[in-house]
Amino acid sequence: MTHKLNEIIVVLVISILISPLVAYAFVDDEALVVHPNAVTFSKSWDFTTGGMVAGSPAVVDLDKDGTCEIIIGSQDSNVYCLSHTGTQEWSFLAGHPIGSSPTIADLDDDGTLEILITSMGNKTICISHTGTQEWTYTAGGMIVGSVSVGDLDADGTLEILFGTWDNKTYCLDHEGNYEWDYETDGQIMVVPSIADLDGDGTLEVIVCTAANTTYCLSHTGTVEWSHTVDNSIFGSAVIADLDNDDDLEIIFTTVGFKVYCLNHIGGFEWSYVTGGVIQGSAAVADLDDDNTLEVLIGASDGYLYCLSHTGTKEWDYTGGEMIFGSSSIADLDGDNTLEILYADGDYSNSGTLYCLSHTGTLETSFSMGDIVFCPPTICDIDNDGIMELTFGSYDFNVYCLEVTGVTASGDAPWYTYQGSYFRTGCMDSDSDFIDDTTEAFYGTNPDVADTDSDDIIDGDEVLLYGTDPTVADTDADGLTDGEEINTYDTDPTDADTDGDTLTDGDEVNDYFTDPLVADANLDTDDDGLTNVEEVDTYGTDPKDNDTDGDGYSDGDEVGNETDPLDPDDYPTTKGTPGWLSTAMGFGDLVLIAITIVTIVRHKKKKKH
Repeated sequence: MTHKLNEIIVVLVISILISPLVAYAFVDDEALVVHPNAVTFSKSWDFTTGGMVAGSPAVVDLDKDGTCEIIIGSQDSNVYCLSHTGTQEWSFLAGHPIGSSPTIADLDDDGTLEILITSMGNKTICISHTGTQEWTYTAGGMIVGSVSVGDLDADGTLEILFGTWDNKTYCLDHEGNYEWDYETDGQIMVVPSIADLDGDGTLEVIVCTAANTTYCLSHTGTVEWSHTVDNSIFGSAVIADLDNDDDLEIIFTTVGFKVYCLNHIGGFEWSYVTGGVIQGSAAVADLDDDNTLEVLIGASDGYLYCLSHTGTKEWDYTGGEMIFGSSSIADLDGDNTLEILYADGDYSNSGTLYCLSHTGTLETSFSMGDIVFCPPTICDIDNDGIMELTFGSYDFNVYCLEVTGVTASGDAPWYTYQGSYFRTGCMDSDSDFIDDTTEAFYGTNPDVADTDSDDIIDGDEVLLYGTDPTVADTDADGLTDGEEINTYDTDPTDADTDGDTLTDGDEVNDYFTDPLVADANLDTDDDGLTNVEEVDTYGTDPKDNDTDGDGYSDGDEVGNETDPLDPDDYPTTKGTPGWLSTAMGFGDLVLIAITIVTIVRHKKKKKH
């Protein structure tokens, strides 16, 4: 009977992921209903694709222009890159429908981000930040889950992991070359999760299968342990230290209504039975600030369950319809408590996004034209200090919602599907947009959002600015990355933003010239020397025409071979005093001479 139930559920999930629903009704703006409460949502924009949108977006600054792009795939086979205002910047045709969420990383360490996406035609595709294909890998079976990335072997480069319907987990290197695969006992519907479970400095890979088994693989693709349960697993595993004992737990769900928690060596810790089929993954965060983590699970009975670290129910909430996906968690209103975002829907062209308080009460909701399969991505798209929500729906649309009625947003420990854009299944404890596992790759502190104390959080350095999150002054120009970005608008990866041979720091701190204007060959103080000559050759002040204050301009002193830095060394028989040559031109001197002659003649006439 259980086997028959599993077959029925597999067919149901496949139909949801791959086949268009029988009928769609696109909804106009009047049909999108906002229910106001303590926190309110306002639609900023929507963008219509040519197919159902199942994954969570990634929101990063791909082109380093200071504004974010939104990357999302559609079952019309396209990957879309949208501007922060919702206009299309580019699209990439993958050749087959896309039901996965994009994964983002700088794979080749060239300072630009790559996009990894899977299509249902057996392919994992690497796309450049400009929307061109860098490489593609064809697996032996269809891929419906996303890609995760991590430095499995601690060699300083990222590996790429995904599962397929030919029962295999694949590992590729950062250039898309095959490293290894492992054949499991069943189809893999979800993204592998990654963490260092045993503390040996290399990462383990957790893979869940539709044949009821969770595998722990080593960084070389060998089995470390496995755990079999009584139903298919369609959600990815989540890895977190639930009980704050410095050992990681593994949380996964089954279509048999259950949530399971294993310890880091695969031993059973607890399980919880919900009231419905669970297709999505868990999400975790410390909702009640007690130094242990809560686990959030949605089920087909319409309930979102909040479980304690020991697997007991703390609260539940229902909007009345089926929950297909996972949750996102962030402090949207800056009140130092977290909100939970999740969606429900049915098959009659309706879907609702809910915002709950940390205690499970409704704060607000937003209605769409169809179901939302993956959780929203929470990110400050327009850099105003307040988070926006972006998500896709089976009504073919990508939505961006503004959070209104608040002045600032706070932490976001689980801001997108599988916790981060690296899709590792790990929490982002310090809310810097790099999950705890990936922080080790960048050498950053998973408990400190700004490791190098340069006023730019680690994730923004990696995903937005391309700076080094462990070095306060990436380009060594004398300005911190934060000063360059927040104050002077200079390039924190280029020591000489304006290309005038003066470093940004020297221009700002020593010479008071403009680091955004190529003014090296200008003569700012009109002393006859260019700014670069003053700085590089003579050591004089390009904004003071008489650096040593001896009455002679720097240019006159150089021309007369005296020292423009020594007030006791100045021209004695040649050259013009600085006060005179600087204040007056030749025409002024002629005018003065004529005036003096006229006055003298006038006095002589009076005497006669």
